[in-house]
Amino acid sequence: MNPQELPFFAMAAGDRSITHGPAEHLERIHRNPRPFISLDLCDERRHFQLVVPLRARHHPPLLYAIFALSARHLSRLPKYKTPQGILYQGQLLPKLTPHDAVEYTLKCIPALRDFHLIQDDEKLESIIATAVILRQLEEIDDEEDQEQERNQRRNAKPQVNFLAIIDAVLRSPPSRTLFGRRSLIQAAYWMAVRQELYHSFTKRHPPKMVLDPEYGNGASKANKIVLHTAQVAKWRWADGSEQEWLRLQKQGEVLEDEARREYQPFYVRPADRSNGEIFPIIWYSSALEVTTMQLSIIAKMVLMAENPFLG
Repeated sequence: MNPQELPFFAMAAGDRSITHGPAEHLERIHRNPRPFISLDLCDERRHFQLVVPLRARHHPPLLYAIFALSARHLSRLPKYKTPQGILYQGQLLPKLTPHDAVEYTLKCIPALRDFHLIQDDEKLESIIATAVILRQLEEIDDEEDQEQERNQRRNAKPQVNFLAIIDAVLRSPPSRTLFGRRSLIQAAYWMAVRQELYHSFTKRHPPKMVLDPEYGNGASKANKIVLHTAQVAKWRWADGSEQEWLRLQKQGEVLEDEARREYQPFYVRPADRSNGEIFPIIWYSSALEVTTMQLSIIAKMVLMAENPFLG
């Protein structure tokens, strides 16, 4: 399938025309970046919305990953479905099916398989971003309600361990050298850690990717809390030692204090017990702040609930 013949991607990028090539469609992601917003929840610089589409112009695997996620996003949501086909922003996409996501995932496999041969820095970090985007498809599949449809997709889609690819690339010496000076590889790493948090808490197993404290050096407050929460998950489902609990408890207190000073809510209303309200209303100014505080609370709750000194 020729990317220039993909109206579904034009719609995923917010375009109402199907006459432009992929470069024009990529530019439109900046104005309507669905479904890539969730990839940037803890990234102030919004790499997956602003940098990845431009990088994809020159790196086909990254472009195909965007196609795959866009197709999967549009084909699964009932609000886009009509008897004539998928309808997005006034544009009918009658030929779009979940299988398109599978086709474009398959187009990424050769580059993912041969990542160890890549010598170019930009291509290497693009490969990590490609794997991170494709792994997002796993989260989408996990959210589906009907078991039969989920099983059918599992039988149809390529069985690729994207986490293993992400972890292997990040552990490679070239990537570790790149990490301190290339912002996209940093953004991809932190998104991969958040993906691991999702799988860890929903499937009750420790994070499987590298959680090197070195990567936290110089990280934003948001990403330091991401790493802390991942370490808490690892402790909960793998380590379990009292010494590590004490370390995490102290680390969490420091990070929570820093986050509360950095992220001040602009509106707070206590719970109205007389009306049966349990929780207060707290408004923050951005998704980054909300996500950061949520992760901080989750980590704190786990450590509190699993306190080994209260046994």
